[in-house]
Amino acid sequence: MGLLGYAGRIAIYFPRFIIDAHPDKIFTSWRSLLQPDVLQYLPAQGTTPTERLASGEFMCTKRYCTNGIYVPPQCMPNGAWFGRCREMWHVTPDYSIGVNEQRIFDLGLPLVVVYLGNRFLPLVEQCLQRQDPTRTCLFFYWTPETLIGMYPVERVNFDPPRPGSWASWNNALAVGPDVKLTVDWDTDLLHKIAHKSVRETVPPAWSMFRSVIFSDADILQMLASVTSTDNLDMIACDWVKKNEAVWKTWIPPAPTDLVSRYTPLLPPNQVSIGLHALYGILLVQLAITSIALYLFRRDAKVRIQSPILLSAALAGAFIQSTAVMLKQWAPSNCSVAPHFIAIGWCLVQVAILLKVWRTYYIFFNLRISTVIYGRLFTLKVTTKHLLATGAVLLVAVLGNVIIKFLMAPLTPEMRALSATQFTNACTMRITPLGIFGEWSWVMFQLHIAGGALWMSHKTKGVVSLYNEHGPVTYATLCQSAVMVALNMLTVLGEAVDPHVLVIVTTLLILLGSIGAVAV
Repeated sequence: MGLLGYAGRIAIYFPRFIIDAHPDKIFTSWRSLLQPDVLQYLPAQGTTPTERLASGEFMCTKRYCTNGIYVPPQCMPNGAWFGRCREMWHVTPDYSIGVNEQRIFDLGLPLVVVYLGNRFLPLVEQCLQRQDPTRTCLFFYWTPETLIGMYPVERVNFDPPRPGSWASWNNALAVGPDVKLTVDWDTDLLHKIAHKSVRETVPPAWSMFRSVIFSDADILQMLASVTSTDNLDMIACDWVKKNEAVWKTWIPPAPTDLVSRYTPLLPPNQVSIGLHALYGILLVQLAITSIALYLFRRDAKVRIQSPILLSAALAGAFIQSTAVMLKQWAPSNCSVAPHFIAIGWCLVQVAILLKVWRTYYIFFNLRISTVIYGRLFTLKVTTKHLLATGAVLLVAVLGNVIIKFLMAPLTPEMRALSATQFTNACTMRITPLGIFGEWSWVMFQLHIAGGALWMSHKTKGVVSLYNEHGPVTYATLCQSAVMVALNMLTVLGEAVDPHVLVIVTTLLILLGSIGAVAV
């Protein structure tokens, strides 16, 4: 895709403050490293301990290292510079393997290489911040990088590489007479790379990326502002605000035959108005019923209907209906809303199941007891016992909900509707595990609903105050049919138009909730 604009450069550096403090001396040529009046500012050989690994071994175990440090022949006993050599700091021997060491060997520089590992940045930053005109440091590093962007430094120049200078370089032979290296590093021209499908599928994006170019000054300016990884977005945003004239040239003219327009999942039309009207009816139902339950909570006719269970069913209907509307109001929440829809369903179904169980238990005069560890436990249907049973059922249901959403998670994505329109959608990745999770959830729902329907059928002939058999059966079927249909639609999600899917899903849940509340 072309060059990125700025280049990558490896070098050894002096802090600029030492150069400014001694304008009569040259620090930026490799030959200055042979001058005692320049070397005097560097730490003497043996000043800085080299890094060790967690095992206790020296970081540098290569054949040219002695006690974890590269010491050239001129710095060893009987060497021409013995006792006068100075330190150059390096990060790790695995960076630019053997290059610095071979240059020191071939040019006879009185330097030893100390590998500092994790201590490199703290020590170099301490040296750069100290700005002591009587002592400094010489270190290996590269640009672009935050360290070079944050502190003023000057590179030490070696002879420029000639064509073929690096062709014979072999770091496996370093360091010694079998290979030779005296020239500077090559400048690395950084390229932009993308998959070829970008050019074929999104030509405007390909064209824009080809035009993106940052200068050395641009990247160093941004790097100089970096104080931690927490402010990277702010730095990039600030650059965009200040350099509109630069990045505007990257954006290609819009293709005359491609206009992509966002279409909401539930656009403001008659269908949307109708669904919101249904939601409004449900809210009115919930408000009236909740107020009535509270006002007449001590009435005998209300108390026999288990007002706590009725309140749980109302809460469940509110949660699942509001969750499905939330998907329309904030499409990015589509992966969260199903959790709340399932929780609402749990509350409604468990409340219905316990309510019909209470009727079944009382009218059939059941006396279910069991002996556990020598103690007699009798199953009762007081409010306290029903709540305890409901809590157990809810834990089981919520456990299944968690398993289902772990096995078959939904993820928001942008879905193309046509060549000129796109929308937000939420789809399940079709995998064997995901399909198994969906069907496991359906079977669990059917078991819960089946229990309520069976006991409702058993109490069909029971004469009660409000003839509960019909309403309970209707409410159970409403909720079960809705949830089974929703699971089928989830599996078929990618094959169904997103607008049709969201309308059907919303309509089913609202109708199911209204039916359950009407009971």
